[in-house]
Amino acid sequence: MDLRTFLRGASGIVLCGLASAALAKTVKTSKTVKKSAAKASPLQPLSDVERDFSRAEELFKSGQEDAAIVSLTDFLRRYPESARADDAQYMIGEVEYRRRNFDNAVRELKKTLDYRKRGGDRVADAYYLIGDSLLRMGHAEKARIEWEALRRAYPKSPAAGRAALKIMELDQK
Repeated sequence: MDLRTFLRGASGIVLCGLASAALAKTVKTSKTVKKSAAKASPLQPLSDVERDFSRAEELFKSGQEDAAIVSLTDFLRRYPESARADDAQYMIGEVEYRRRNFDNAVRELKKTLDYRKRGGDRVADAYYLIGDSLLRMGHAEKARIEWEALRRAYPKSPAAGRAALKIMELDQK
C-alpha cells in the first residue's frame, strides 16, 4: 500500500470518527431538549419555566442565599406542577442546611419528599440531608431512621451509599 492510499483510508477513518462525534453530539442535544421539555409544566411554555428556574438556580449557585430563597419560593408558587419543583424545594432546604438552620432545613427538605409520587429526582438527596441535619442537632437515632428509609426506598442511589457509611459510623460509636 502506498502512502496516498494509506492517507485516503486514514482520512476516511478520521472523517467517520468526526461524523460519529457530530451524531453523538446531536443525539445528546436532542436528549437534553427532550429532558428540558419533560421538565416543563404542560400549562406553561418551556421557556418561562426553564428561564425562571435557571435564574433561581444561578442565585443559589452563586451563594446569594436570600435572593435564591425568594426566587425559588416564587418559582414554586408559579410552577407547582413543574418537574423542576422538587429541585427548587430541595435547594431551599439546602440553603437552610448551609446556614446551619437545621430545624428549617429538615422542614423544607421534608417538603421535597412530597415529590416522591411524581418521580422527583431529589428525594433521595433530601432523605440524606434530613438525616445529616438531625444528626447535627443531636438526634442520632432519628437520623438513622431517615437513612434507613433512604436505603430501602432508593437502594441504588449515591445518597443511599453515603447513608450506609453514616449508619456504619453511628454503629461504631
